[in-house]
Amino acid sequence: MKKLFLGLILMSFPIFTFAQFSVDRVDEFTDDTVVATEGVVLQRGFYDSFILNLKHCLGENFIGCTLTTSKCYNIYGDKSLIYIKFSDNTIRKAVCYQNATAGYAIYTGVTFWKTSMIYRPEKGFIEDLATKDIVKYRYETSIGNFESDVKPKKAKKFKEQANAFLSRLSN
Repeated sequence: MKKLFLGLILMSFPIFTFAQFSVDRVDEFTDDTVVATEGVVLQRGFYDSFILNLKHCLGENFIGCTLTTSKCYNIYGDKSLIYIKFSDNTIRKAVCYQNATAGYAIYTGVTFWKTSMIYRPEKGFIEDLATKDIVKYRYETSIGNFESDVKPKKAKKFKEQANAFLSRLSN
């Protein structure tokens, strides 16, 4: 009974230590400064969670996404897209830059899959993230689209991180 209770707790709060970029470091090979935000959990359900963060490296901006779910979602590779819809009905997209890594962990008989991807955003995407509220996103996978509404509190938190990200780039 105790193991079952512990399993239910673990399923409700998956561990996301693998979902974060290092924050503000210098690449030892290229001397380029890598600027990144910490991951913001935009949606968490009983079985799934979606983490979004930003990264600037080698003169480009990127969007990092990590999905943890009870289903195995493989990625289309370079055809994968992420769409974000804002409160003014603007929709922005980003295209896969780096292929996903998929892994899994088993907690009390339930398998949790983790898929991570790096996307290259279209022009104006990052600026919209810093000035507009996200209301919905869609993450394309091999067995369908994973999409969800974003609660205002989470949208505000991510907008704050996007603002901090852009201000660190301008310094």
